[in-house]
Amino acid sequence: MLIFLLLGLSLLSRPRLLVISLVLIVISLLIGWLFYRFELKKTNPLINVKEVRANSKLSSYLLQTIAFGFASAVIFLLPPFIFEQLYHLGFGLTGFLVLGAPASLVIFSRVSGKLNDGSKNIFFSRLGLGIICLSLIFLLLLTPKWPYFLLTLGLFIYGIGGGYFQPANIASIMQASPIEMQGNAGALQRMAQNVAIASGSAIGATCLNLWPNNLLLATRVAWTITLILVIFSLKEMVTARLKK
Repeated sequence: MLIFLLLGLSLLSRPRLLVISLVLIVISLLIGWLFYRFELKKTNPLINVKEVRANSKLSSYLLQTIAFGFASAVIFLLPPFIFEQLYHLGFGLTGFLVLGAPASLVIFSRVSGKLNDGSKNIFFSRLGLGIICLSLIFLLLLTPKWPYFLLTLGLFIYGIGGGYFQPANIASIMQASPIEMQGNAGALQRMAQNVAIASGSAIGATCLNLWPNNLLLATRVAWTITLILVIFSLKEMVTARLKK
């Protein structure tokens, strides 16, 4: 399923292979649906889809994981192209400037861990997603006329959001899962994030290949797709909270 999905996404940027890419994506969705139906009927399923479907909070947290994984892939993929092609910076300086996101992610993961005693998971998840949305809006508005260090600032802001969000999201998934399925929930969280990272990389690369002569447009399309996904996950989080 995942192979068909990623192949289909990666071929979207090639006009001659558009039909093939769409067929591969449809096949992946069909396989996913069949797997879902199969797991739904099993007594001892590999993934307890009944529990995930019935647990709106768990589903919401997993959607946030997907949004964060997708956003992280795009955040790490696009900036080097912007620094090198729009700002005409060298490899060494580019490598240093793109550290804004991972550096702040590590720092603020530790900060949020010290501030959160387990009772602030929902608040920190919302705060993190909100900061991520702000960083994506900032990056969406970025133009080559702005100083290049502002791009690093946008990446740093994203890392702050990720630092608050990720530990709280993982803890929320564990809290929302029954004790007997916490192992499966942890594995499902990692799988969802890895699939989202691969999908984000494929979509980002597709945008770059579709507009090779207009990098600014390509990055803005990718930022917009990412922002919509993050906002949707934040909306679902609020909806699930209201159903509690």
